[in-house]
Amino acid sequence: MKNSLPFFFSILLLSACSYKDASAPYPEINTFKKGERLRVNLPENHNNKENWLMTSEHLTALKHLNAVWHGNEKGIDFNFETVKPGTDTLTFVLRQIQDTLKQHRVIVQVTE
Repeated sequence: MKNSLPFFFSILLLSACSYKDASAPYPEINTFKKGERLRVNLPENHNNKENWLMTSEHLTALKHLNAVWHGNEKGIDFNFETVKPGTDTLTFVLRQIQDTLKQHRVIVQVTE
């Protein structure tokens, strides 16, 4: 029992710090509560010289935390925290060297 207690708290801590997926495609709305953390995962293959750029500026309901690349198989996570009620549209462009290949949008609504 004593040995399982630290394991239980570790799992609890990890689940509390996890990011929720904002995966509903545009024009559907991804809804989160204030104070939650979310991520947008996009496929990114550096072997093909691809990279996603976030072009959204002036976010009001969200705070951009960071972007983490997990390798060619898992892509890149753009991580955010919800800071106040409102709606932001996140816009990303897929670039290959100097060319824009694709655009991806995600609408996020924050509620109380």
